[in-house]
Amino acid sequence: MRMTRATLLGVAALGILAGGALAAAPYDFTGHWTGGAQERGKSAVTLTADFAASGAKTFTGTIVATGDDDKPGQCPVTGRAKRRLNVSMHGTCDDGGTLNLHGRVNPNKQTIAGTFVEKRKGRRHRGTFTLGAAGTALKGAVLAPTASLATLQRRSFVGTMLARLIPGAYAQSSGLVPVPNANILVFTIDNSGRPTSTTPIAKTTSDSNGSYSLTLPRGTNLGSNLLIQASNSTTPAPVGGAGQQCSCPATQTTLDLSPISEYATRALIAALASNSSTLANYTPGEINAIIAKVTTLARDPSLVGTTIQDTITNITNAIDPAIQDDLRNAATPGEASVPQGLGGTYNFVSFSADDTGTRLSMDQQSGTVNVDVSAKTFSHTGPKSSVNLDEVCSADQNTPCNRSFTRNASSATKSGDGSISLLGGNQVLFQPSNGSEGALGFYNSSGDVIVLAAGDGLIVAFKQASSAPTLGGSYHGVQLDGSLSDSFTVAQGNPFNLGEASTGVNDPVTISGGTVSGTNSRNVLSKDITCNGGASCSYTETVSGSTGGGSFSAPVSVDGTGALTVSPSGEAAHEGAVSADGNLFAFVDGDPVGHGDAGIVIGVKQGSGMTNASLNGSYGFVSYEFGLGPGSRSLQGQSGSVNLDGSGGLTANLAGTQLRVSTGCSGGFCPGTVVGQNSKTESPNTTYSVTATGGVTIAGSNGTISGFASPDGSVLVFTEAHDGSGQNNDIDSQRGLFVMLK
Repeated sequence: MRMTRATLLGVAALGILAGGALAAAPYDFTGHWTGGAQERGKSAVTLTADFAASGAKTFTGTIVATGDDDKPGQCPVTGRAKRRLNVSMHGTCDDGGTLNLHGRVNPNKQTIAGTFVEKRKGRRHRGTFTLGAAGTALKGAVLAPTASLATLQRRSFVGTMLARLIPGAYAQSSGLVPVPNANILVFTIDNSGRPTSTTPIAKTTSDSNGSYSLTLPRGTNLGSNLLIQASNSTTPAPVGGAGQQCSCPATQTTLDLSPISEYATRALIAALASNSSTLANYTPGEINAIIAKVTTLARDPSLVGTTIQDTITNITNAIDPAIQDDLRNAATPGEASVPQGLGGTYNFVSFSADDTGTRLSMDQQSGTVNVDVSAKTFSHTGPKSSVNLDEVCSADQNTPCNRSFTRNASSATKSGDGSISLLGGNQVLFQPSNGSEGALGFYNSSGDVIVLAAGDGLIVAFKQASSAPTLGGSYHGVQLDGSLSDSFTVAQGNPFNLGEASTGVNDPVTISGGTVSGTNSRNVLSKDITCNGGASCSYTETVSGSTGGGSFSAPVSVDGTGALTVSPSGEAAHEGAVSADGNLFAFVDGDPVGHGDAGIVIGVKQGSGMTNASLNGSYGFVSYEFGLGPGSRSLQGQSGSVNLDGSGGLTANLAGTQLRVSTGCSGGFCPGTVVGQNSKTESPNTTYSVTATGGVTIAGSNGTISGFASPDGSVLVFTEAHDGSGQNNDIDSQRGLFVMLK
C-alpha cells in the first residue's frame, strides 16, 4: 500500500473522531464518512471511515483508502478534539507506516478538511484530505414467490421446484426466491400509508442476487414513517396498493422486502385506524420486534402463494389475530416499560425435539442464560444431552421391509448467543445468532421468570437468587417426556415403534428434609408399525394410548443461586432451577445418553383458599406438543395471549407452527418421509374452574385440560393428553405441556 493512501485514511479517521469529540457542537459526526485524499505529486485515493468515541475528547476508528493501483489499506487511529474545531490524530497503518493528521471541522457543510504527514521507511509523505459525513446505509434482499414483481405471474412446475432448491435469505420463508432488478425506493408516508411525495428520498435497484444497498441522505432518520419499497415502479406507491410491491418500515439498517414485510406493513397501517393511533406512537424498537415475530411465525413455506397478494392473504389468515394484539399493545406513545428485574443471569432448563423424516432427535439442557435488556442481547451455556434415531431404507421388490434404525447419543457443554426483541404484553423473542429458529415467549411482571416456546421445544428460566431459595412443603407438578427406541432392523410382519411420548401429573409432591417424594400418573402415546411386505409398499400403523404411574422419592438439593439437582437412585442426576421465592421449580427429566429418553418437569407450590377469582387478567401462553396419527407424526410449538375474567371465562389468541412428517406409502418401497411446516392460529372462547388448592381445569376443544396454579395465580401449568377419535378431522393424538405466565 502506498504511504499516501494510508496517510489519507488516517486523516479521515482523525476528522471523524474529532467531530465526535465536539459534543457541544450543533452537529453529530457519529456514523459513516466518505471522501478523498491526495499526496503531492500522486493520484487521489478514495476514503471511507467509521469512528466511535472513547472519551470526552478522544476517539478511535479505522480509515480505509482505495485507489486504482494498490490494494485497500487500513489505518487504526486515535484522535483528540482541540480548540476552535481543530482535531489531531495519530495512527499506525497495516503497512507499518505512521501518521500525524491535522484537520478542521466545517459544521455547516459537515465536512473535515486538513493535511497529513506519513512517515514510512524513513521518508515523509505529505498531502491533503477532505471527508464528508454520510447518511445511514440500508441493505437487504428482495424476495417474492417468483423472481419478478410483475402482476399475476404464475409459478410453473419448474419454478416451484426451483423455489424449493434456492434457499431464502435472512431466515425468510424457504418458498420465496430472490428478485433481481427491482426498483428500491425510500420515502415517507402519512398515517394512512400514502407517500408524502412522488419523489423518493433515495433509490437503487436490486442486483442479480436480489440484494440491494443504498445510503440515505445525511439527516434522514430511521423511523416508522420512513418506508422502503421494492416494486416495478419508479414512483412511490401507497401501502396496500394495487401493485405487486413489497414494503417495510425503515426502522433498522438490514431490511428484507418480501410478502412477509408487506403483510407487517399493511397490518401496521390497519392498526392505526382500529386503535386511533399514529405512526409516531410506534418506536423503531417496537416495529423491529413485531417484524421479527411476523418473520418467525410466517416462515412456513406452505404460506407462499402464486403471487405476492396470495402470500399476504395466506399470512393474514394464519397469524393476523396474534399480530393485531401486538400492534394494539404498542399503539400508545413510547415503548412499553419493562420490569426493573428483567435481565441479568437466569438458571434455565430446556426440552426439545426434531424430526427430519429420516432422523428423530430429542435434547435436554440446563445451565445459565445472561440477558442484557439494554443491549438487547443474550448468551447461554450449560450441559446438553441428546439422543437421535437415524433411519436407512433400501427396500425394494425383493426385500420390501429392508429398513434399519440406529440410535446414537451424546453429551457436551453447549453455548450460544443472539439478540432479544421486547414486545408489548410482556413478550420477548430470542433470536440465535447462528440463524436457528427463534424462541418466542413471555416474562412475568417482576421479570424473574421467563418461559419460551421454540419451534423445537420449551424453555423455562428463573432469575438467579442472591441466596439459596427455600424449597419445601406441598407442590403440584406436570411433565412432558419422550423416548426413542434402541437400534433395530425391521422384520416383515413384526410390529415395531420408534419411541413414545408421555405426559405426567405429579400430585401430591412433598419436599422436606432434602427429599422430594410423591405420586405420579402417566399418559403414554405410541404407534405400532408393521411392514406387511408384498408387491408394493404396505404398512399398518396403529396409534394407542395407555396410562400408568406410581410413587417416587429422591434426594434434592439447591445451591446459592437457585440451581436445583434431583438425584434418583440408579439414574442420572436431573439438573434444574428454583425461583427465588421457592414457589416454582423446573428440571430436566431423562437420560438421553443412558436410556434414550428426555423430558422436562415443572412444579408449583400448592395454594389454599383459591377460587376462579384467583385467576384474572392477561397471561402469556406457551406450549409444546407431540402428535401421532395413522400415516403421520408431528411436533408443535405455540404462543399467544390468554385472558381470564376471574369468573370462569377464558378467551385467547394463539399462534404457532407445526412440523409434520407424512409416513404413509407414497410410491416405491420406502414409506414417505416428507416434512412439512405449517402455521396456524386459534382464538378459543371457553371456561375454566379452580379448586381451593390450585387445581385448574379448562374446557378444551378436544376435551378437558388439567393443571395447577401457583399460590398467587401468576403461573399456571397444564398437560394435554388427547387421543384422536378417528372421526371428521379428529385423527391425530397429542401429548403436550402448557405454561401460562402473568
